[in-house]
Amino acid sequence: MAPGEEVEITYTLENTGDEDGTATGIELSELPSDWDVTSDSSDWQSGSQSWLSTSETVAAGESYEVSATVTVDDNAADGDYDIAANGFVTPDSSDDSTVTITVDSSDDGDDGDDGDDGDDSDENDSDDYDVSFEDTSDLAGDLVWSGQEVRVGGFDAGDTVVLRQSTGDSSSDPANQLTADEDGYITFDTSGEDTGQYFINDRDNMFDILVQEFDTAEFEADTVDDTTDDFELEFESRRAAYNINVSADGLDVDELEHIFGDDFDVSETYDDDEIVTLEGVEDDTYETNFTNIDDDEYTFDFEVTDSTAEASDTVNVTESDGADRSIEGNPTGVQGDNVVIPIDTDGTDASVMQVGDHVDNNYEVGLDIDSSDHDEDQFGISMNTYFAGTDELGDDEANVFNPIYLEGEDAGETIDDVDVEVAYTNITDDGDGPLSDRLGDGDYLVNIGNDWESTPEDNHAEIDDEQDTGFVFLNERTAPGEIATHTAPNSDSVDNLEDFEDEDTTVTQTSTIAQEDHLLVTVEDLGMTGVFADTNNGDDVTEELANAGVSFEMEQEDPGTNRDPQILNLTGDDDADQLDVVAVNGDSTDYNGSQLILVVEDAGNNLMWDDEDYIANLTVTEDNPYIDDEDDEVSSETTVTLEERNIEWTDSAEEVPATDGATIEGDTNVAPGTELRTRVRAEGTFTDTADGMVMSDDGDRHFVAEYDFGDYEPGTEFTLRASDVVSNNGAGENEIDSVLIAATEPQPFNYDVATDPAEPVAGDDVSGTVTAENTNNDTVSENVQFVFDGDELYNDTVELEGGASETIVDATLLENASADDYEWELIVDGETQQDGTLTVAEDSGKDDSGSSDSGSDDSGSDDSGSDDSGSDDSGSDDSGSDDSGDDTTPGFGVGVALVALLGAAMLALRRQN
Repeated sequence: MAPGEEVEITYTLENTGDEDGTATGIELSELPSDWDVTSDSSDWQSGSQSWLSTSETVAAGESYEVSATVTVDDNAADGDYDIAANGFVTPDSSDDSTVTITVDSSDDGDDGDDGDDGDDSDENDSDDYDVSFEDTSDLAGDLVWSGQEVRVGGFDAGDTVVLRQSTGDSSSDPANQLTADEDGYITFDTSGEDTGQYFINDRDNMFDILVQEFDTAEFEADTVDDTTDDFELEFESRRAAYNINVSADGLDVDELEHIFGDDFDVSETYDDDEIVTLEGVEDDTYETNFTNIDDDEYTFDFEVTDSTAEASDTVNVTESDGADRSIEGNPTGVQGDNVVIPIDTDGTDASVMQVGDHVDNNYEVGLDIDSSDHDEDQFGISMNTYFAGTDELGDDEANVFNPIYLEGEDAGETIDDVDVEVAYTNITDDGDGPLSDRLGDGDYLVNIGNDWESTPEDNHAEIDDEQDTGFVFLNERTAPGEIATHTAPNSDSVDNLEDFEDEDTTVTQTSTIAQEDHLLVTVEDLGMTGVFADTNNGDDVTEELANAGVSFEMEQEDPGTNRDPQILNLTGDDDADQLDVVAVNGDSTDYNGSQLILVVEDAGNNLMWDDEDYIANLTVTEDNPYIDDEDDEVSSETTVTLEERNIEWTDSAEEVPATDGATIEGDTNVAPGTELRTRVRAEGTFTDTADGMVMSDDGDRHFVAEYDFGDYEPGTEFTLRASDVVSNNGAGENEIDSVLIAATEPQPFNYDVATDPAEPVAGDDVSGTVTAENTNNDTVSENVQFVFDGDELYNDTVELEGGASETIVDATLLENASADDYEWELIVDGETQQDGTLTVAEDSGKDDSGSSDSGSDDSGSDDSGSDDSGSDDSGSDDSGSDDSGDDTTPGFGVGVALVALLGAAMLALRRQN
């Protein structure tokens, strides 16, 4: 400062105690003689001391600023003056601080010219600069990076100019002294300048200098092999965009351009210095290419071209251990299908593949496969043979060659982190394509390797380091199979295959469809999975089928005299009404060509439902690329009847047993699986509701509702109502009068216990079955327990519908049985139903006693001597060959112990014979 100047000193007082401060103050000491101190706060001065105080309350942890203006005495000598300060916040916070003021009588007092410090002409002789400004007002508020050469105009030639760094609101330090050139420009180098605010002559022209540093400038790893073309390099700095010079000992300009040229804009090269310049670098991650770089350790130096920012990173390039990519098998498919080529990349990040050979097939496509972000080496390339030779190949490669998972729950799904791109195509004689027709049947060569020998061009490229060869065998199309119609309840979802697999939807094959229920059509072996490349489950595929030359139409079978039949199809052409179809399994992972499930939608509500018969027809027409002409068209058809919805109670519902679990039946034509609403009401006695589930029995549909009437007297009259769940075009309601009648007690199950063999001998393996039969009309349940030789083989509740039977035990009772007696017992509802003894006899060593010797040879032939001697009348019924246990069901029998004793006696008799 010059003598007589003023400087403002601001002190910040912080209360570091635990209590609020009730007073603050600063004591300034060692003030030079005749220097004045003033403040907005209360102040007084005595000699070399000055006090600044305030009555402000400073809360614990808070701070407060106190400013003082110090005026240098007009006669102050040049030199440094220390002003010591002690600040306090009552009751217990205090600290010391010292400010040094330099007095320089040569200072002009206006932050301006500090005098001539020597010959500055060399600073303006050069035309090299990084940023230029017309004058200081143009520079004001701008940002300059430390290290940049700055050029500023607006001065007179020969003017001496001082660049100053601001150190406070009214203080600064000189940073550089400059002389304007003949054009009135100064040029200065900001290298070495710290981050801060600077100005030239006047604070109104303040600008910023910022030191640039690299927060990140490093490769993704310390090691890379010489086959990697996507090795990541990340830059991060506090600057929007900048240019970087890159060099590395041991690498020339060509090699540097190879490494950085794929993802960077290499704007300049310096062959003599082996440096390349990366232009317009931003905070981002870039890919570098180390393929075919000699194995060695390289240190890359990164220097921003116009700032002091610099960094380096070391990478060890290793020689590849020789990847062994392979094609896992030779896939076989049918024209129009998606054919999966399984490959193994053997841990590499990138591969190339050639599909087809132009010389052999007039078809050849080169693929670039980037699997660097994928963890698995084995995956598939799905080739859409429907679009493989068309314009779609160029428009959207993903429709033709698609990376997919081969195994696991995602099998068939697209792999998002593998990228497959078409490198070149060589299709048709001129190489441009598309084919005049779809891809033909035949054998298509497939090669896989490391890279192309050169950049693919002119519709051809050779694979460098070809590692495996295979074939895609494409077979000729065959005719599709039959179509069938099905129905599903109106309330069930048929949007996608998951509903079917989760059994949330009841689908019934039938030729009768009730109005408002779903009409589904299944097509067997249609193939052409490639047609559905972009569809998902539940998508409308009307356009896809029509474009593929697949026609589906419904034609009225009997339109009446002198009337044309109503026709509905997918296009609505030729006076036909429009039909739409939705693919339940339209996703490529769910439709494999064997069965296509379609939901038929009547777009304009044109179908007639008054017991109308239609012929549903699916035809692969001559518009299909695999059909040559009309004579080759193939079709399949079936008849479907459309009916208005109907529900009604059967005659049996007019009398209902007064018991719990009473079932009431009705007839209907709505889809099985539909839950109808039913209600019973006896005025003043009961009102109840239940769902009536629609079921199908040999094509006849009925519904059953179950009610508990056990608490009500026979003779109670009530009304019985059934209601449709569909309001639009529904069946409405059906109501009848009914009455409760006395319930009949259900009959117990019939049980049959049997063994195989029926008469075991030592060494046999003996199995046993227990079968239960319900002879009642209604569903009945019983608790059943079966014990054999002390082991409980069954203990559960058996519930059977009326007239049904079920084998409840089918088990091995004995293995390599020992001769002995084995006790068994069948217990039903806690009481013994049957019991007995199974006797395993000693083995007599004669295999056929009582069988062949006494059977057909001895009696079925010799006894009669007639033409019928070997017939069923003698060889079967009379001979005894199979009759020894056929009069009753083989096994334990029904007479239990008596039968067992009888069996032993018969066995003894047969052995005697």
